[in-house]
Amino acid sequence: STTLSCFNITFGAATTGSGGYESKGTIIENNRMEFGYGGVNSRSSSLAANTSDITIFNNIFRNHYYSAFYGNYSSNINFDKNDIQMLSNNVSYPVYLSYGNNVKITRNNIRNIGNSGIYLFSGNNYDIINNMLTDFNNTNASTQGIYCYFTNTTKTWHNTIIFNPQTLSTTGTIAAINHYYANGADYKNNILIYKGTNTRPVLFYKFPASGYLPTIDHNIYNTDNGNYYTENFTSYINTLQDWKN
Repeated sequence: STTLSCFNITFGAATTGSGGYESKGTIIENNRMEFGYGGVNSRSSSLAANTSDITIFNNIFRNHYYSAFYGNYSSNINFDKNDIQMLSNNVSYPVYLSYGNNVKITRNNIRNIGNSGIYLFSGNNYDIINNMLTDFNNTNASTQGIYCYFTNTTKTWHNTIIFNPQTLSTTGTIAAINHYYANGADYKNNILIYKGTNTRPVLFYKFPASGYLPTIDHNIYNTDNGNYYTENFTSYINTLQDWKN
């Protein structure tokens, strides 16, 4: 369904994000959720009145149009060991969080990604660890695996992103990891693989080119084309010295 209010499980007002319907201490475990706009929806009005202390563990999400987990103003969230396969489209965000606080996204398997596999907007203290992201739809000019957008203090560790296929020209924000005005971000021990026909594969994109410096260490980069683009899509990054520069 493309109807915004059609979710399998909802905390808060489904479409407006108004307060008064928050949940605390809920465990969502060992379920199978299929179809609809999304799987689990958590919308609150502010961090002062938010859904919190939620565990979403070992669930199967299938054929959702927009997201498996959508949350805004949610805190102390543990999204762990879920298996996600979205409908094939250009607009899906399997995991979408805005203004989150103390969120752990770990050990998830995410497939059929339309826009962003894991999308984080603003908020504080995100741990994105040991996730597998594969099977990207290739007709969206802004596809990315993990997107850290105006976030604060993010750990992106031990993830595998097989960025396939990527056939569009890289004139938009197309990248396995997109670091966009993010503060205090740490990217370590990730495996980033490009499989596709584009001659300008992007595995790590940072914007702006100056400032907002992340920690980047012990990642593995692999591409069939032999070259990596980064930052503003104008320079190749092929050697350790290139990364240092």
